[in-house]
Amino acid sequence: MHSSCRGTEALVGRLLEGRGVVWLLMAAAALVGLSFGACTQDDAFITFRYAEHLVQGHGLVFNIGERVEGYTNLSWTLLMAACMAIGAEPVVASTLLGLSCLCGVVWATWRLGGGGTTGPLLIVAPLLVALDAQLALESVEGLETALYVLLCTLGTTSAIRGERWGGAGWFSLACLTRPEGVLMWAVVHLGLGLRDLGQGALWQRVRATVRSAVPIVLCLMLLTAWRVSYYGDPLPNTFYAKTGGVAVARGLQYIWTHVLSHPVLWVLVAARLSAGALSPRTIPLVVAAGSYLLYVIVIGGDFKPTGRFVLPVLPMLAVLAQETVGGLVTRGSAWLRGVPLVVLLGIAGTAVHQVGTMSRHAAERHANLESRKLVGDWI
Repeated sequence: MHSSCRGTEALVGRLLEGRGVVWLLMAAAALVGLSFGACTQDDAFITFRYAEHLVQGHGLVFNIGERVEGYTNLSWTLLMAACMAIGAEPVVASTLLGLSCLCGVVWATWRLGGGGTTGPLLIVAPLLVALDAQLALESVEGLETALYVLLCTLGTTSAIRGERWGGAGWFSLACLTRPEGVLMWAVVHLGLGLRDLGQGALWQRVRATVRSAVPIVLCLMLLTAWRVSYYGDPLPNTFYAKTGGVAVARGLQYIWTHVLSHPVLWVLVAARLSAGALSPRTIPLVVAAGSYLLYVIVIGGDFKPTGRFVLPVLPMLAVLAQETVGGLVTRGSAWLRGVPLVVLLGIAGTAVHQVGTMSRHAAERHANLESRKLVGDWI
């Protein structure tokens, strides 16, 4: 009996320290997303229309014969076109792709937080991401958010790990997915620069950053040249329609709303920031996440209750939270050994509350989708 128990404990230990638990968390994230059903946002149908016309041979246009760039998610639009070209229904295809990207974000967060090494505490960051109902809901609304978060996280991981091109490939794809992709590349490399400045390796970092910038600059130059030649403008029409200047007060409220809906995450992040000197591994995450959130504050966030503009740095925040838990446990005090259990219960409680809140928002999306479909059919 005792041998059986020890064998079970050993199996659980290996599961927690390996990739097995990451697969379980990816499945959990997919289940949270599926619980909302397909509640496609109306903006997604703009993408679908562009994709449909491209497949039909009319080009990337909303109205046939009128070349206006009314989207800001080129890579996602092309993915939808590829799905429609093989006969896939766009609502179903976008939902499945979004869920796949959601699972990818969980895995990428695990890698960003040290995946590949051992230790059960490495599941804290992917757990925070897997049970984030706001990210899960965004993944089934038919838009590119989950893909963008995945690409940014992969690029950040590559850059921090010192891979040759500093995540340039992932960030280039991020630039094709959202205009802010170039900003994410910049703030990550800013963080790496500040880290290496303190270590006396600034010039090495400058060379690495320049090398990383080459593919991104080339990508943006080619994209701009194509825009000018095809649409007659270097910027999409949405830039002129949606750019609204500075809205700091609204942006601060936007971040505060995210804090209130993620109390465990933000308490742990605050604890990490107040714990003293940051490690070389942590500095890039703090600088990148902080700079990106400052941008969100300046532009005022957006109207959605999913904290959509915070999601690109959610994996970074989750890793900072994970470091807090790891730091407390390794201090060795007996009363701190229960910290992981308290954190786990807090994450679970927050997830339950978030799912309830997001379910109500999803129900509104379902109703909007049906009502607008009726109007569209009538027209």
